[in-house]
Formats: sequence, structure tokens, C-alpha cells
Amino acid sequence: MDWDKLKELCERNNVTNEMELESREMRRSNHPPVVGFPPWTNGILWSFHDGGTKQALRVYEAFHAIEKAAYEKKLSPIKNLRYRVVIWNPPTMMYPHIFNWLERCWGIGVLMDMMSYTNEVYYDTTSADTMMKGVAFSMAMAPMSRHTRGDYEFFLSQFLGMAEDYRADFIINCNHMGCRNSMAMSGVMWEETRKRNIPLCVVDYELMDTRICSRQGIRDQISNFMRSVIGAEPLDSSLLVIDDADSW
Repeated sequence: MDWDKLKELCERNNVTNEMELESREMRRSNHPPVVGFPPWTNGILWSFHDGGTKQALRVYEAFHAIEKAAYEKKLSPIKNLRYRVVIWNPPTMMYPHIFNWLERCWGIGVLMDMMSYTNEVYYDTTSADTMMKGVAFSMAMAPMSRHTRGDYEFFLSQFLGMAEDYRADFIINCNHMGCRNSMAMSGVMWEETRKRNIPLCVVDYELMDTRICSRQGIRDQISNFMRSVIGAEPLDSSLLVIDDADSW
């Protein structure tokens, strides 16, 4: 084991995590500088999976500079931001550009998602033991690991806390039909959001398989919710139906 190498990685990860926390604070504001796909890739990919690598730090530093400049000038990432939204469960891997469709068709900006809504770890690099404790805690607080163990109250505190933190107009629950934990909690999520008058858009889909629910099927569920529950009309009705059944 190269402890000096681990220390180097932990120190870089600390820098990355500081930028991630600052990014979240900016997104909580009335003029979030970024929404949609970038926060998701930064939060789960560059911060958690690749956190500590030189590549991740370079990406974060470049992105963070753009984000801070936009925040200071109060620039919006999309032309018509009408709704602040958070996503529960993994965003659709078989439809990664759904963020773009939400923005262009409905003016929906995704400020946070379950995969990125983590407790960022500060790595104490004073010794091998303290570094390994940080690594262990990071794994314990990994996406889904922290949601599917222990009492269901913790699951709900994360689910509802994310919506509260980002002052979401509603929650999109990507109800992955292959996840028994998620499906089992659906009823409780309905009950708790109704108590708090938080609209909940449930999208039934399969994480990797468009044969279970097509991309158009996902769009139709969201569009039906927007019209029947929110009472909204699309910004661009030409995007309601897209012929993308055979594309990636």
C-alpha cells in the first residue's frame, strides 16, 4: 500500500468536495447558475467515483470557474426556467439527455438528484488510520447504500430534505421497476408528499432497458403530470413527441 499516494488522492478529493459544496449553495439560490446534466455528472462522477484523481480536479476547477462567473452575474443556464425540481432515484441511464428535454420542452431545471445528494467527506490525512476511516465512511454514505439500510425514516429524511433544501416546486421520482427497495417505498413516498402538499411525478421506467418503457413513454408520463397536476403547457409543443426509438 502506497500511503503517500492515498494521502495525495485524499487531499485532492478534499479540494473537489469543497467546490461541490459551494456549487450546491449556489444552486439553492434564486438564480442557480447550472441545472440538469452538469450537477449530476459532477456530483456523482467527478466527486464520488473519480474524486481525488488529477482528471477530476481539472474538470471541477474548470467547471467551477464557469459556474461562479455565471452566479456572480446572475445568469440563468436556460432561457425559460419555470420550475425548480429535484430527482429521486437514478436518472434514466438509457435516456441521459432527458435533462435537455425537461429544460426545452417544459422549462424544468433539475437542481439536485438522489445520486449526487451525498454527505461530502473530509479526509483527515494525518495518519493511515484516519484516511482509511474517511474512505470507509465515504463508502457507507455512497448513493443507495445510505438509503436502503436502517429505518425507513432515514430514507424519507433524505427524500424530503432534498426537496426542502432546493425549494423544489415538485419532485420527479424515477421509479426504476427493477429496484425492489424503490418500488416498496412508493406508497410511503406518496403519503408523505401529500401531507406536505408537494407534487410528486412518478415515472415508471427500467434503468437500462427501453423495451420496458421507451423514451417517449417517459416523456408522456411527465407531460401528463405537467398538464393534469401542475396545469402547465409546454414551452415547445413540437418536443412532446420525438422519434428517437432507435437512437442512443
